[in-house]
Amino acid sequence: MAKDGMDQKEKQMVALGAKLVENRSVQRTASEATMDQRTENSILATAANNVSQGFEWAFEQAAMFAGGAETDIEFELNTEFAIDKLAPEDQAQIIATWMAGGISFTEMRYLLRKASIATETDAVAKAEIEKDQEKKLKADTEAKVAVVKAKPAGEPAAGGTTNPTGAT
Repeated sequence: MAKDGMDQKEKQMVALGAKLVENRSVQRTASEATMDQRTENSILATAANNVSQGFEWAFEQAAMFAGGAETDIEFELNTEFAIDKLAPEDQAQIIATWMAGGISFTEMRYLLRKASIATETDAVAKAEIEKDQEKKLKADTEAKVAVVKAKPAGEPAAGGTTNPTGAT
C-alpha cells in the first residue's frame, strides 16, 4: 500500500517536472502566459522554500551536534525564477519616478537589484555615482578654463560685443 502511494507521488513529480520544462507551441495571450508563469513559479518557489527549511534544519542540527549556536544559522534558496522581469520601458519608468521624487534612491535600487539589473549595494553605488559626477564636473571645469585661456585678448566673452573705438 505504501509502495503504491510512493509510486503515485513519483509519477506526479515527474509530470510536474516535465510540465515546468516543456516547450509550448500553442499561441497564448500575454495574460495567459503571465498566469501560467506565476503558477509555475509558485510551485517551484514552494519547493525551494521547503528545501530551504530542510537545509536550515539540517545545519541547525549539525551546529547543535558540534556545540555551536544553532540560532545564528540562516539558509534560503533564491525563489526569483523569472528572467528579464523588467522591459527597458519599465526600467526607464522606475528611474523617471525616482528622478521625479516619487520613490527613494533605495527603493529604485531595490527594484533594479530585484530584476538583476543592478548588482552593487546602495552604498557602493552611491559612492561610485558621486565619484563619477566629481570626475565629470572636474573635466567640464577644466575644459571651460582651457577655452577661456585660449581666447585672444580683446575678444568678447560669449555673446558679448566689443566697441572698436573704446567708447562706452
